[in-house]
Amino acid sequence: RLTREGEILRYWLQAAIACLTPGVFTAQAAEDATSSRGVLAASASIRPALKHIVQRIKAADDRGANRLYNPVMKLTESVLHKLLLTPDKAAGGGGGTPENLMASCIKFVEIVVLCCSSKPQDAANRRRGTTVTPQSDFSLDDLPEGHPLITKEALESIADYAFTVLRGLALLGGQVKIDSNVLSSVMMSSGGSPSEQVVNILKPAALAYLELDTNFPPVQDGSDE
Repeated sequence: RLTREGEILRYWLQAAIACLTPGVFTAQAAEDATSSRGVLAASASIRPALKHIVQRIKAADDRGANRLYNPVMKLTESVLHKLLLTPDKAAGGGGGTPENLMASCIKFVEIVVLCCSSKPQDAANRRRGTTVTPQSDFSLDDLPEGHPLITKEALESIADYAFTVLRGLALLGGQVKIDSNVLSSVMMSSGGSPSEQVVNILKPAALAYLELDTNFPPVQDGSDE
């Protein structure tokens, strides 16, 4: 049963990745619509996929965990490419598809941040040292130790940079573009573990937003007038 469930999840992830592959359609509207379906599938599949990975790690099945973890990270890369690295071919082009696609990508990154972070504890559970996680949810607390690549440190690094990117998009409205030379080098880099490749996409954007946030003029509330 566990093997069958893993294969179904892997096919689901691979189908979402295929929807996010650029250049499938010549018409921009068709590509945006297919990409939107891919991002929605990514948002729906990431939690059950991570929960299945936890089951594999608990069963000491590192190979089975990797078999699903690799497409999870590849899917995350694909969504981040759409959000941060896609050229503005549709900018100013009328219609709501690009905006809807970006909103779907941002929602997916929010889910990634939640899944790769520890759950906040309420006062009673903090005293007992326990957390309450809904059955359908996933957090960093659910991930067991013992896997050489799928570690809490790796996922926490993704969450930290992803949160900074989300904060930058919220504060600056997403109008600031990352230097194209930096993005080109990121897209060509293929080394490192699957989680490191995700960090390689998030980190330049996060650092750029942090720098802009530092240099941003303080907001005047009018109280000094």
